[in-house]
Amino acid sequence: MVNWNAQLRRAAAEGSLDTIKEALANGADVDAPETTGWGEPWTPLMFAAANDHEACVAFLLERGATLTLAAFLLAIGRD
Repeated sequence: MVNWNAQLRRAAAEGSLDTIKEALANGADVDAPETTGWGEPWTPLMFAAANDHEACVAFLLERGATLTLAAFLLAIGRD
């Protein structure tokens, strides 16, 4: 069985928009958190922003991803 939430986070980190779309189409949670051990759990939006995947960030926001302060700071290059 595929863990679509994990696939979504990985795709966001790697910038794979097609896989992001596939994961969401298969029921992944657009805000699926992953505990990184660095404090606040990271969402797909945070992974995409931290890795400068602008198209993925835009798509996740269009699909209703929650824009947290942490995600915003990653998007503008301040972590």
